[in-house]
Amino acid sequence: MAPTAKATTVAKAAKTQKTVKKRKSVNLATKIKILDRLREGLGTAAIDREFELGESTVRGIGKLEDKIRTSVSAGATISLSKTSQARNPLFEKMERLLNIWIEDKNQKNMSLNGECIRMKAKRIYDHISQGSAAIPEFSASKG
Repeated sequence: MAPTAKATTVAKAAKTQKTVKKRKSVNLATKIKILDRLREGLGTAAIDREFELGESTVRGIGKLEDKIRTSVSAGATISLSKTSQARNPLFEKMERLLNIWIEDKNQKNMSLNGECIRMKAKRIYDHISQGSAAIPEFSASKG
């Protein structure tokens, strides 16, 4: 007995389905490695195979090289492995200074709460952003 038209259609549809790569974020440390490979002259197709990314993702990272490198150079090393987006260098600098302040308070066994940390973050940001042109707003939010 020959297969029905419906069974044939379902079989064809199953064959034509493409495997879709799962979407994933790329942290800044990996982006720097990709940018270094691009500077070495490696092609985007070879890099996408090495890092298991789409070729368009690699090209997009290459287009944002200046922004990514600026963010990394201004940022704390702890955020490299966790952050996937390039951020404003002022935010990175403020975060680094705030971490130093928090570590200092912890070494002195002083208690800190969220409100105290947010106020200090705002003061640090206001201080480092003085004289900067077109500074983005910083609200020191809770989350």
